[in-house]
Amino acid sequence: METLINPPNMNSEYLKALNFCFNSWGDLAMFHWCFTRTIGGLSNDIIVIKENDELIAGSGVTYRPIRIHTGIISTVGIMTGSFTLPASRGKGCFTEMIKTSKALCAQKGVALLLAFVTADNASFRRLANAGSALYPTWYLFNQKASPDLVNCSNFHVINPDDDDVTNRIFELSFSNQKNKTHFTYTYDEWKSQFIHRPSAITIISFEEANYCLMDEKSEVIKILALYCSQNSSIAKYIQIMQVYAARQNKKLYVFTASECWKEYCVQAGFKCFPGYMTVLITNHAAYKDIVVNKYFSHELDESVLIPSKHHVGILGPWTIQSGDRM
Repeated sequence: METLINPPNMNSEYLKALNFCFNSWGDLAMFHWCFTRTIGGLSNDIIVIKENDELIAGSGVTYRPIRIHTGIISTVGIMTGSFTLPASRGKGCFTEMIKTSKALCAQKGVALLLAFVTADNASFRRLANAGSALYPTWYLFNQKASPDLVNCSNFHVINPDDDDVTNRIFELSFSNQKNKTHFTYTYDEWKSQFIHRPSAITIISFEEANYCLMDEKSEVIKILALYCSQNSSIAKYIQIMQVYAARQNKKLYVFTASECWKEYCVQAGFKCFPGYMTVLITNHAAYKDIVVNKYFSHELDESVLIPSKHHVGILGPWTIQSGDRM
């Protein structure tokens, strides 16, 4: 097997493999949005593995700035669009891609490598075996709810091209992230991530200063972000979104790293699939800067990264919207 970094003239072949492994992953516009577009300044990387000159596996590493809950800004890499063709599984391709992704991050001075996986995925086991810190996440799906579950008169659809509205939503996102680790954006970067996506998005406004951003391109409505002025209102707005989806004759999907949000959804009848955000240290000097700034110590203590029931680690708690990931 041969591992290549950013080989030329591979985009179409890589995209074909992604759509083979993940039904309807996307078109060339989605590929460029995912892998070519940059946030934070670093160019993304694509890893491919070939055998007998045939593509058998691949993974992207997309680079993003995060703001630690202490106020420190650092850069992370995210394993993105990873696949192994079925005939080549069991050959150690994903383990090789983890190793190569870590090396790319280290070369670029990137402190950490993240991945988002469900707990039942073989990729999760490989990442856990590689020594990842594990931050719980949840993938939640509901079947079609009754269209008359709640009164939906207190929301309306607003124009995503209205810059005044999107600027208000961007400002609201800061209050939702206070004292939590999160992906950080300039306004233009945020719009490229949440508004100017390959497929058209819908924005719903609830009452006053509460917004939901959605991708409705398939039979499942995907909540990209839910920004609420008060967390106590989240349960009500999730219920309203269930009704909105039912009136479109669609199902509803929510991703969250918040156990509180997960409980709201489970109580509302969502089916829950546990997952993890996995975190690997890739550049010890960059990671040490995070530790030094937090603990005023020059000792490199990797244990502060590890989350546990009583200690959430240097990165936690997190707030992650579904649209943050890709």
